[in-house]
This record gives sequence, structure tokens and C-alpha cells, in this order.
Amino acid sequence: MGTIRDIESAKSWLRSSFLYQRVKKNPGFYALTEDGPDIPWQERINEVVTTNVKELENSDLVKLTKTGKEAGKLFSTEFGDIMSKVRV
Repeated sequence: MGTIRDIESAKSWLRSSFLYQRVKKNPGFYALTEDGPDIPWQERINEVVTTNVKELENSDLVKLTKTGKEAGKLFSTEFGDIMSKVRV
């Protein structure tokens, strides 16, 4: 859909979601503090976004451009476009 253009826009989108508001009210319920109390839940949310982008990239659903003018940009692959249209 083009909503997410890079990892920062993914984090921004997540911060505007209902899930984020729920996590904000009760981070313990979502097991975001299991790595210890020293890691703030906001940082764990950022890790979740980064980890999931890497998983999508490893599954060939998105491509994260690493060099050049487009460095840091996320693009959906052909497989990602197909998966975004599949209804289960």
C-alpha cells in the first residue's frame, strides 16, 4: 500500500495504532518486559519492528535498500504484493 516506506515510518505507524495504546497502558500483559526491567517497553517495541522487518526481508516479502540514494527504504517485493492481497 506504500504506507510504510522505511523502518522509522513503520515505528511511527505502530505508535499511532490501537495496539500501541493498549501496550502503553499495560506493557507487562504483552510480555515486553521479559528481558528485564532495564529495557523500557518503548525500546522493546522498536526492537519488535526491526526484527519483523528483517523477518519479512528474509521471507522475500520486502526489500530493505542498503546502499545508494534509496538506502534505508523499504519496498514490497512481488511476493509481498501478492501476500498483501491474499484474504484468509
